[in-house]
Amino acid sequence: MKHLIYYHSEWCPPCKAIARRVIAPIEAACPGQVERRKTSDHYSDVKRLGLKSVPALVIIDDDGRETVTRERDPERLISILRGEGT
Repeated sequence: MKHLIYYHSEWCPPCKAIARRVIAPIEAACPGQVERRKTSDHYSDVKRLGLKSVPALVIIDDDGRETVTRERDPERLISILRGEGT
């Protein structure tokens, strides 16, 4: 099962907007497939993935491969998590 990891900072206005507009609908449609991670608590992941800014979305596929995505359309992301798209 694919998963989405949402890296964010609590003080970040764009992160708050993405959480409301993108992440919340995905969590409702795909329970258990979204994980919210504060960048301050997961700095080693942020560095390993080469994330330069937040908010950042990472899709983990069925084989454990991590892909940073710029996709922000919740319907498209839901489709990817459900295996309906790539």
